[in-house]
Amino acid sequence: MMIKKMFRTASGTLLAISIILTSTVFFSVTLTGCGKEENAIAESVELVDPVGSAETYAVAERRDLKTVTLLNGKVVPKVYEYNFSSNQNFSSYINLPGMPVSKNDGLVKASTEKLDDQTKAVKEEMNDFMDLYNADMEELNESLAAAKAKEAHWQEIVERLDGMTQAELDAYNESFYKAVEAKQPVTADWSENGIRKEYIGAVSSRERIEQNIKERTENYELDLAHYKTRLKRIDKKREDVVVSTKVDGKVVAIHYTQENNEWISKETPVAAVGDFNSLEVKTDYVVSSDVKKALEVYGFANGKRYEVEFVEPEPNETISSMADARSTFKVSDPEGNIKAGDYLVVVIVSKESKDAIAIPNEALNKDDEGPFVYVLEGDSKIKRQVKTGIKSGMYTEILSGLNEGEKVSADIKAENKNKTKVLEKGKVATGFSANGYLFYSNVQIIENPVEYGTVYVKEINVKQNERVEKGQIVATVWVTPDDIAIRRKERTLLRANEDLNELIKDGEENNKRAIKNKRDYISELTKQINEMKADAATTTITAPFDGIITDVGRFEEGDILLADYGIATISSEDNCYVVFEDKAGQLTCGNVANISYKDDSGKEYTAEGEVVTVSKWALSERLSSDYTLVRVSSEDLERMASANRGYDGFWRRMSFSINAEVRTVSDVVLVPKSAVTTVDSVTYVTVEENGKKVQKSFIAGGSDSTNYWVIEGLSEGTKICLE
Repeated sequence: MMIKKMFRTASGTLLAISIILTSTVFFSVTLTGCGKEENAIAESVELVDPVGSAETYAVAERRDLKTVTLLNGKVVPKVYEYNFSSNQNFSSYINLPGMPVSKNDGLVKASTEKLDDQTKAVKEEMNDFMDLYNADMEELNESLAAAKAKEAHWQEIVERLDGMTQAELDAYNESFYKAVEAKQPVTADWSENGIRKEYIGAVSSRERIEQNIKERTENYELDLAHYKTRLKRIDKKREDVVVSTKVDGKVVAIHYTQENNEWISKETPVAAVGDFNSLEVKTDYVVSSDVKKALEVYGFANGKRYEVEFVEPEPNETISSMADARSTFKVSDPEGNIKAGDYLVVVIVSKESKDAIAIPNEALNKDDEGPFVYVLEGDSKIKRQVKTGIKSGMYTEILSGLNEGEKVSADIKAENKNKTKVLEKGKVATGFSANGYLFYSNVQIIENPVEYGTVYVKEINVKQNERVEKGQIVATVWVTPDDIAIRRKERTLLRANEDLNELIKDGEENNKRAIKNKRDYISELTKQINEMKADAATTTITAPFDGIITDVGRFEEGDILLADYGIATISSEDNCYVVFEDKAGQLTCGNVANISYKDDSGKEYTAEGEVVTVSKWALSERLSSDYTLVRVSSEDLERMASANRGYDGFWRRMSFSINAEVRTVSDVVLVPKSAVTTVDSVTYVTVEENGKKVQKSFIAGGSDSTNYWVIEGLSEGTKICLE
């Protein structure tokens, strides 16, 4: 395409400068070169003659045009969200963001307070039942022993009668009846029949007691089995209070809550696990049909092009708002160059026309009959209607009404480009900054573990925001034991052992059930007594693990500590993070953040932290959050915690400065912004080819404050013209 610029010199002579627009996605200008190259070593500049503006014309020429849509994308692991199977009350996190997990590992635990109360009630009821059974058995065994003695007594007499002759029996009975007739005192029916009746009665009494013992034991075992079944059912319910992962990976999100027993609906996701072996790209939202109709779709990251595949949304996925909606692509990366946290742009080519006749947009006009141009024929301008095709940046495709090589009127101004620069590859990133705070995501209460006896506070040995090690003393106490209860249990244990020995003497085979039950009872009694004595010997309460003391109760010496009463709260170092607000979800797991802070003495430090939560782009609306978590080293954490002394509250108010790079791309061609012209989102630079200025379009993936970076259209080493 030829653009002729006509103007007069001071002497009145007409001059003509030709600008040729040509090739695929660029146009050329028949001006002199751009000047000398600008680089890091030399800053020399060659000026070119300025070009004014007058009436111009353009020549219809063939070029390649395309319409492109760019989608910003974040590389994230495939995310699996989990929720409780029934409505629950929150208790604690089992695994937290950044922690590796395996299939079936627990993630979140619901409160078991009600289940614990049920278990305690059932056990107390069961222990009372066992005590009652053992008391009943002691009484029945005493009755049985007496019945057996009575039976043995009458059996001995019967055996004597059986050893008599008939004459001796007749004489015995005659003497008994004479005594009765003589009204002599008789304590019992000592006749042969009477003796035998007494014996039969003794046998029957012993059998009734044995039957009673048997039935009582059978009922006891049935009732005991029922108690155990109730306990098993309660334990079974405990399985429902733990949310577990179904995949290997890392925890990448949690439902933010700190309130113990907070009610959580079964529809609410409480945690998410990322599978880092299966990466996805979450991008700006795009309609599925637009991707299907596209002529070409590919991804671009860190100077390389990748094949991508659009992932259709699940049928149950809904778009709550277009601002929050995201699309998903799978990226083909057999070499494993793509990592979680990388920035990747998806390029969608929706329209393309190769070798099309095109003219600058400035040459196109429109009236009621549609688009038209002024065709130059000699000194005349002839209006001609045209049919247009796609528009791309500076140019519009002409489908009919204009032939290649024809001249059309166009008001085009040439820009002066007085410097040159050779394009190089480099890195582009956008800065991110925020204020951060310490976040204790899983706080555990250090409770008084003594159940038996009265516990008194002697001294609290830790301070808030102090780092402690496992086993370190948190509080010093003394215990007044319940000696009466201990002695009572010991007497009961003594009697139970005596009963066991009697059962064994009577025959282990015949008393197998009773012996087992008695031994179970003795075992439970022994356990209780040992716990009571251990409680009585308690002098310290210690930290359960390494961590940060997040809060300390207010106690004075001599204060009574009730059982399970909280003394302090502690968070494991693995559960401590730096948290900051990131409403746009710019950072994601795999990114790095730098945290500037001061310790308690005012000394300044900078810590490098790993982002362990996934961007909200990859989460459902119910689980997404405006906050990002970063994990730092234990040394930095200890210094940060020390700086928080004197500050209270869920969000520790000593803030830290967070700085990070987002949308980072490396090994890409960089183009100074001063060299770029943008028309309808299409970017152009002026390059020098064969001594001519050539306008060339390129696909820019993004920019920082200084440079655009190139996806397609320009290569390293290309010389461009600068202003």
